[in-house]
Amino acid sequence: MKKRILSLFLTLIMAMTLMPVSALADELEVTVAEIYVSSSGDDVSGNGTKDSPYATLAKAVDIAPDGATIYVMSDLTMTNCARYYNKNLTITSLGEKAFTVTRGDGFVTLNDNARSWYNPAMIEVQGNQADAECGLTLTNIILNDAGKHMGTVFAQAISGVDKDNESNLVYVQDAMIASNATVPCTITLGEGAILRNFGGMSAVRVTDQAKLVMKSGSVIEDTIEDFNRTKGTATDEVGPAGAVWLQGAIFEMEDGAVISNINGRAVYVDGGEAAIGGKIS
Repeated sequence: MKKRILSLFLTLIMAMTLMPVSALADELEVTVAEIYVSSSGDDVSGNGTKDSPYATLAKAVDIAPDGATIYVMSDLTMTNCARYYNKNLTITSLGEKAFTVTRGDGFVTLNDNARSWYNPAMIEVQGNQADAECGLTLTNIILNDAGKHMGTVFAQAISGVDKDNESNLVYVQDAMIASNATVPCTITLGEGAILRNFGGMSAVRVTDQAKLVMKSGSVIEDTIEDFNRTKGTATDEVGPAGAVWLQGAIFEMEDGAVISNINGRAVYVDGGEAAIGGKIS
């Protein structure tokens, strides 16, 4: 009898203990799917919550799990590329106001196995695992390149250079948002997503298995007066390419999407397929 009572008592204790743990786990699952970024945040001491946000998109996309939404809580200045692999993320503003993320001076260079050191995009989305989801969705947010270009030559960084070679640093950034995924990867500009004043080769570059979709209410535009976007004089210059740059990839521009007031090419199809249903000016 005593053993039975003890067994029931232990079972009750275990049940009472597991209930709050389960509830806590559910709460944590909701929390980690929402990452917050603010100019007043901190990448070191912050934990990505609304009360303790990170300071940069670079930190947020690195920490965010697949399927997470990153909420931008203020205007930001970026000096580090937000690069991630093999996951789907959404970036949007917190609240109704669309905050602006601007390319700052002294944007930090990156390196990879293909290009060695190079000048990166503001956001780079890469996919190389066949069984992994890969993508980026922007809604209600403004990315502004401010007409700035890192490097001096308007041409694409060269692949296959030695890992210690820094020659690619002479080439400007290829885009504001870029993906050269080797597995299907979709960049979606949703309602309220605005890419403004690209300063490098393009606003968006998609290569190989990557795809760009511009939904109704999305915009790529120039707003700088007397912005002179023309091919330079260096012998290896070939650009700028265009607001949208396809390299064997797919572009779908839906009705209600706009590429506006562009100085130069709107869409450069360097291999691939473009379906234009929106408005270009």
